[in-house]
Amino acid sequence: MKSKLLTSKSVPWILSLFVMVFTLWVLIVNNQRSFNGHMWGSLLPGATFGVPEVSKAIGMYPVTQVGWDGQFYYNISNDLLGNTDVPAHIDSPSYRYQRITVPLLANLLSKLLGYYSYTPPLVFHLVQILLMGLAIYILSSFLIKKGISPYYSLFWGLSINSINTLLHGLTDASADSLFIISLILILEKRYNLYVLAASLLLLNREGYAVFAAVVFILAFFGKLEVLQKFKLSSIKFAIPGILLIVWYAYVTIHFGQTPSSQAHGMTSWFGKGWLVNTAKSYSAGNNKEVFIHLVAICFLVFATFLSYMAARKNVIWYSVLAYIVLLWHLGMGATDIFGNYLKVLVVLGVLFVTLFNDFNRWYKIVLIALMSLIVVPSSIFMLKNNVVEATTWQYVGFKADPKIQDKPVENLTNFNSEIKVLGQIPSFVIPTWYAGKNDVELKVQVKNTGNEVWRGGSQLVKDK
Repeated sequence: MKSKLLTSKSVPWILSLFVMVFTLWVLIVNNQRSFNGHMWGSLLPGATFGVPEVSKAIGMYPVTQVGWDGQFYYNISNDLLGNTDVPAHIDSPSYRYQRITVPLLANLLSKLLGYYSYTPPLVFHLVQILLMGLAIYILSSFLIKKGISPYYSLFWGLSINSINTLLHGLTDASADSLFIISLILILEKRYNLYVLAASLLLLNREGYAVFAAVVFILAFFGKLEVLQKFKLSSIKFAIPGILLIVWYAYVTIHFGQTPSSQAHGMTSWFGKGWLVNTAKSYSAGNNKEVFIHLVAICFLVFATFLSYMAARKNVIWYSVLAYIVLLWHLGMGATDIFGNYLKVLVVLGVLFVTLFNDFNRWYKIVLIALMSLIVVPSSIFMLKNNVVEATTWQYVGFKADPKIQDKPVENLTNFNSEIKVLGQIPSFVIPTWYAGKNDVELKVQVKNTGNEVWRGGSQLVKDK
């Protein structure tokens, strides 16, 4: 007998709650084990760009040399218009400020909770967790309506590829969430809600403008059901793009530079980024990365085919195809293993699951197999390094002038560590024009033999 708890109405809520609780657990455990319980620790504030005054006031300090992008988006949540010292602590102010959705929502939620002068780091994380939970609920509900198992949503919801970006404050997970929500809303013809979700999506990740642009074109020419071409009602589908343009203009005027001028290495010729990074991994002898790259390329080829086939039955899928074409044009920086592109592919995978009723058996098998090859190995690796206490960190690139190679590695002196140099990365992989003519790139293995825990990739500074 089927449990009364697991009904078509309750399962989406249960899955959503489960994903949110699991993600929150990962967040808390990581910050507890690696950053002395500081919820801002996993944002990886770096010494290179420093900490704004408002963040210093809550006790934030650098935990690594450069840090990750999440530190910038959190800082923006404390200064939405860029009028304090916050922009001075951001690597590319125009580029970062154009992605305002999460900082804006975090700022608003903080004020609703009574925090008027700053955004608590936990609230910043919670905004993305709530968006992820909402996406899981909407996706699993949609799957149930189509007679497809809602548990396929967990391929994305429990993928550490997505959770890892959320953990560090990057806007990838929230962008994925809004992409899922926007596509399902347009498929269900809930157009007004789509406009809201798509507006948040474009202000979160500008690349999704190609998705929204195709939706607008389809609406304008009457290709969406119940809409006639050239009608004024189709103009509402342009609202997401209009909002993006207006905010883009403000950011450009305010900072005196366009966001696109600060986006280095994000796009390239069709397929170049994917192929070049695969070749680099092969030249470096990193078979694991080669495997991941090849699986990703195979998935992208299959996704291109599936979206085209789907679009022949439902023109909405042309918007997804347009986004996939953009993915083919990602540059070397975006398609690097550490560029977090894997989570994008997982999102596409769970969206294609909604088409299972139209697939033959082999399409389903290939899709599930490719998603599993992307999700399972990388999730195990990231879970081990981000949640379970890590003691060994391998294949780390240190830039160093050959004349000072014997000097202690400054950021590791807080640990009792064994450091073993494994060899120099060939110049073909890290060319001189990239690394600098006086630099070499080394592979080293670092083993923590002390009592303090750490996370590979960041160096925790002890509380004074």
